[in-house]
Amino acid sequence: MVDLNYQYVNCWEDHTRFKTLYRLLDGIESTFDIHRQKTTDKLTKHQQVLYETIKEKSEIGAGDLYDAYCEDVDDPKTRRTMRNHLSKLEQYNLIFASGKTKARTYQPYS
Repeated sequence: MVDLNYQYVNCWEDHTRFKTLYRLLDGIESTFDIHRQKTTDKLTKHQQVLYETIKEKSEIGAGDLYDAYCEDVDDPKTRRTMRNHLSKLEQYNLIFASGKTKARTYQPYS
């Protein structure tokens, strides 16, 4: 196991060790990408459509998201079910929500 605090401090004390810090950070980013891929494989068809729409738009309001969702699927679920799906996407750390009620928008984690 790598001691991140030790590696981080040593990187700043000896400038030649920046490669270590970059390697650690690069490994962490790869880990998030792998986790995100495994998580998206578990999504239902409806959750996948919502997630792809949010990724495509970068930021989208709940009303516009529901309209886009209804256009993209043959059997759209209710707004309440959509909110449940969005909550699940948030729990998976795929998206995050800003605002409350009607002003709520959704964005993907990069």
